[in-house]
Amino acid sequence: FTDIADACDKRYMRCTAEKLPGSASALAQSRLPVGILCCPMALDVDHESPLDVVNFGSTGIIRCKKCRAYVNPYVSWVNNGRQWRCNVCGFVNEVPNSYFCQLDPETGRRRDVDQRPELLKGSVELSAPGEYMVRPPQPPVYVFCIDVSTTAIASGVVDVIADSILASLDKLPGKPRTLVALITYDATCVHFYNLKASLSTPQMISVPDISDLFIPLPDDLLVNLTESREIIEHLLRALPKMHNSDIDSQPIVQPSIPPSGVGPYPTQPPYIKNNRNSSSSQNGPALGSALTAAYRVMGHIGGKL
Repeated sequence: FTDIADACDKRYMRCTAEKLPGSASALAQSRLPVGILCCPMALDVDHESPLDVVNFGSTGIIRCKKCRAYVNPYVSWVNNGRQWRCNVCGFVNEVPNSYFCQLDPETGRRRDVDQRPELLKGSVELSAPGEYMVRPPQPPVYVFCIDVSTTAIASGVVDVIADSILASLDKLPGKPRTLVALITYDATCVHFYNLKASLSTPQMISVPDISDLFIPLPDDLLVNLTESREIIEHLLRALPKMHNSDIDSQPIVQPSIPPSGVGPYPTQPPYIKNNRNSSSSQNGPALGSALTAAYRVMGHIGGKL
């Protein structure tokens, strides 16, 4: 049996068996079912043993010209290191002059193998050159949708959410290109905020027609976090007070399962008088409209909601 426990980082690829049959006869006798769990986008949370980053520079990433497999610790070297044989398809590839290294006559390995993580470890990060991109790298986008109904404000949820977002601003990746937008909603309105750095205070635009929602100022809602940091923090700190005077008491999200002994909730929320737009309050929560608005705001780039 062959031990493959150290062949690849288990965070990214894990085999159902740590030892595999080393011959066809052993495989036939063991009848061992084998599966592989692949997590190529797993988070590198282990800061003590992060993956090595390999940059091939002007040489370009070394790949098999036939099957496009990447050079790895299991390829074999021929012609004194001038060529390498792919361990996947067996094709013999030429070694670029800038990547050439002589072989150790005793081991047959490259002399620089200890300085080449891609030839030593089963898991590495490869820095991709420009030809691997179908478009320029897009900035990270984060759109925050916050429930500002009277119920949410009275319970203190809005304060907690605003404080949590404030505490996480420094942890958002992608600086200084990170883009941010804030959208709030209650039972009758979706609120958008102009957070351009040139403004002294945030500008709120309320859209009460949630059945036929439109996006006001579509070019000004996503702002650069670094440039508009001060006005974003100003809005988050003021958010609970801005909506504290709302008289809408309709909860935004009703429980799907009623408490024990209570009949089913009505499918249509009861009418609640609202000074801003009494007719729209019959339409129910604006959560769906807020999510649609967030999708439209970041749809041309993509991002996280």
